Amino acid sequence: MKYPILMLFPLMALLFAPGRLPAASADDALATAKAAWQKGDLAAVETALAPLTAAATPSAPAAYYLGLVRQKQGRLPEALKLLEQAVTLDPTQPDYHVAVGTAVAEQMRGANFMQLALLSGKMRKAYAKAVELDPKHIGGLIGLARYYSNAPEIAGGSSEKAREFAQRIHALVPLIGEQELGQIAERAEDFAGALRHYEAACALKPEHAGTQAAAARVLAKMGRTAEARARYEKVLVLAPNSETVRAALAKLPPS
Repeated sequence: MKYPILMLFPLMALLFAPGRLPAASADDALATAKAAWQKGDLAAVETALAPLTAAATPSAPAAYYLGLVRQKQGRLPEALKLLEQAVTLDPTQPDYHVAVGTAVAEQMRGANFMQLALLSGKMRKAYAKAVELDPKHIGGLIGLARYYSNAPEIAGGSSEKAREFAQRIHALVPLIGEQELGQIAERAEDFAGALRHYEAACALKPEHAGTQAAAARVLAKMGRTAEARARYEKVLVLAPNSETVRAALAKLPPS
């Protein structure tokens, strides 16, 4: 079927209008942005997303990745706006909801009491929605475990619920599950229980400096100073540039 030449101009204007890209080009830009994000190259992510975010309404993946970049840059209000936009554009992606929950959690630092009450509920709902969409979503399960472990009782905090989510994590990824269970026990000042979980995690991955440091921290809280010192020294072999571990080691009383 032939079209009069004048009819082609509106069609070309629609396809190549500013802010619009052919689907193949958009897919290529997103693939480039994802690869750059994995490498930690934030500038490359922004460059790849520039044609996708120039439109009045970017695509959901473009808003999501640019939101992650803004979060890394410490531009939290802008990050949250973009991540919430991604959720609005495509509410079926659990990763987007988890990203919103994490951005809200970062905004809670330094917030006043009234702000905390509003933000904590928003954070919990974001993580809960991710788990509703995917019951095996590790990020969502971790978010809920930590919410229930850290929230005051008046805001719905519950060690029992926190352990339930940590056990669900354990069934999927035992290492992360043991780490979460250790943190929950440590927060409840069950140091013997925390140490058991951290030691179990260390057995699963001995080279994990963070878990070894957690075990050392609990040993110190239990008054087992010599063991804590030896464990911190082991961590420094794994992570020789860790100033946090050096500071913890310096604070230990003499054996």
